Amino acid sequence: MGNNQFKKLKGFTLVELITVVAIISMIAIYITIEINRSNDDAKIGIAAAYLSSSVPAAISSYRARHMGNCNGIAGTGTDALLELEARGMSDTSPWGTPVSATWSSTDSTITVSFVVPASSDGSLATTLRDNLASSSGQFVSLPTGTLTDGTTFSVTYSCA
Repeated sequence: MGNNQFKKLKGFTLVELITVVAIISMIAIYITIEINRSNDDAKIGIAAAYLSSSVPAAISSYRARHMGNCNGIAGTGTDALLELEARGMSDTSPWGTPVSATWSSTDSTITVSFVVPASSDGSLATTLRDNLASSSGQFVSLPTGTLTDGTTFSVTYSCA
C-alpha cells in the first residue's frame, strides 16, 4: 500500500502546471511593460540631452567657423541639416525618426524638428517638453499647448 501511495504523489497535476504557467506569464508581462517604460524614459533623456546639448553645440561650432553668424546655412530641410550634421548633430531622433532643420534668415533662428512616436500612455512629447523647459537650454521656443505623441516636435534656437 505504501508503494501505491508513493506513485500517486509522483509528478504534478494539470491544475498545478497551469497555475505555474499563468503566474510565470503574468510576471513576464509585467517585466515587459516595465522594460518598455524604462526604454521610453531613457529615450526621453537622450532626446533632452540631444536638444539641449548636441544641437546648440553644432550651432556654436558652425558660428565659430563662420565669423559668429549662421547666414551661410542654406535653406531648409536637408541643406541646413547637412551643415549641422557636419558639426556633430544627428540626422535621426532617439526613436529613429528623421530630424529636419530649418534656417530662418529673417530672425536668425534654426528650428529642429522630428516626430515623437506614439507611446502606450501618450505622454512622451509632453514629458520631453517639460524636461527641456526645466533645463537651461538655448531655446527660443519650445512646443506649447497640449502635445500628442505621433506628431512633430519642434524646438527653435537663436543663431544671433
